[in-house]
Amino acid sequence: MAENLTNVSSPPLSYMSRPEQSPRRGQLSSSHLDGMVGELVGVINSGNQSAQSGFVRSHVSERGLKETLPDRYLSVLEKVHSQTERVEVVDLQSVGNIVEARLSSRKGGRWARLYMILDKVEPGKILEFGFVPLDDPKGDAEDPWSGKKGSEEEVVDEIDGHVERLARLDAFSGVVLVALKERTLYHGAFGCAEKSFICQTSLTPSSTLAQ
Repeated sequence: MAENLTNVSSPPLSYMSRPEQSPRRGQLSSSHLDGMVGELVGVINSGNQSAQSGFVRSHVSERGLKETLPDRYLSVLEKVHSQTERVEVVDLQSVGNIVEARLSSRKGGRWARLYMILDKVEPGKILEFGFVPLDDPKGDAEDPWSGKKGSEEEVVDEIDGHVERLARLDAFSGVVLVALKERTLYHGAFGCAEKSFICQTSLTPSSTLAQ
């Protein structure tokens, strides 16, 4: 991370503004939710473990900290920081007690959805938050499938090109098998079977079959 801030403030968010709506009883205003998301993005970008710990302990509810220990959240935030260098909020929406923000990274062209589940018992507190990987929204437009009929060799070459590209972008890890009746046309392994342990994917049964 290029920045290592000791005093983290909420950064300006880069999503489009929307009209303020009056919250229902027990709900948070959109400006409060924006600020909470901005503060979390700020502590992620800082790489400051003390600031990250402070966010978790001050914003996650008592029930939430019992269900997910603080160290688990800190591990996730540290991993997000190391993989992205810096994240920015692209857009944000909330429905009921669920808040979602789409994030993009400066490093690696990564995209993810940040979700927050608000605690209905402790208003203003988060019951749970986490991140879900997303595909690059420009990916399909930049690398479209031809849609043309061709020989088996041409089809296999196109499949291989798309899968290789996704693997290079770290957007796909796994095994691809394409068969026609009883004949295998394409079979390849890409990326890591378990990214946390950098375990390379292989074509052996132990890596392709669920245990």
